[in-house]
Amino acid sequence: MTPRYVTRRLGWAAALCALAACVDITVDSRAIGSLEFVPLPYPSIDAGDSLRDANGVAAPLQARAYRADGTLDPTIPVTFLAFDTLVSVAQNSNFLRARSLSFTVTSFSARLLAAAGTLQTPTRSINVVTRPDTIVSQTTSQQDTIDYNAPAAASDTSMSLAVRLRGKNGSTPIDVPSYIVRYSLRNTANQPLTATDTALAFFLIEGTSGRVSTVDTTDGGGAASRTLRFRIRQGQKAVDTVQVLAEVRRGSRIVRGEPLSWLVIVRPKGSG
Repeated sequence: MTPRYVTRRLGWAAALCALAACVDITVDSRAIGSLEFVPLPYPSIDAGDSLRDANGVAAPLQARAYRADGTLDPTIPVTFLAFDTLVSVAQNSNFLRARSLSFTVTSFSARLLAAAGTLQTPTRSINVVTRPDTIVSQTTSQQDTIDYNAPAAASDTSMSLAVRLRGKNGSTPIDVPSYIVRYSLRNTANQPLTATDTALAFFLIEGTSGRVSTVDTTDGGGAASRTLRFRIRQGQKAVDTVQVLAEVRRGSRIVRGEPLSWLVIVRPKGSG
């Protein structure tokens, strides 16, 4: 591995040597060569709280520093900087904390970077949001029917199973962006079904792209969605039923209304 900062230095040295053959420039392999800001554990942080992962556990900011020879060196001191006063980084633990939002602000994008020696990473952004308290369905019904084709067709899908995540700014209800919503499948006996295996009859997809996925992140309007895809398989019952669930649970913390549930019936086209 050749860190990008080392590549720049060597490129500069090579150019200089091309102009003056008598100049010998080397790079100290023990010097810091590159710095990587580890992806944040969650796309948002609740106002008035610390940054937490998907399990609700407080998680520090992390970075990886590499020597010029490409060796990872955890002893290199790394500092995290916040550009916005709404968030602060604890100096000794690198835990990120957000202040409470004002009544005129419903969410805020805070900028962060990591620094070590003379190197700085590109900035990362994280949304400071109001903690959600309710999840609501955005569909007209909690039941749907897939009238499927034989052989299977790409149109053998449910309606968009959409939700909206809500919170309160004071007493005013608001939409909560940048929160992860997880979808899952269960059969009529309430047993879990694999939701990402396209070799099975039922799996979940992102509605516009068709990409197999069980996780969505709420947009600026607090909305998330997934779609159920059905493919008839040998031995599959002609008429079947599956339950789709949506929830935002983080550790032991849940919000009102979860899990949301839809009942989806599948049957051959023309049988209804």
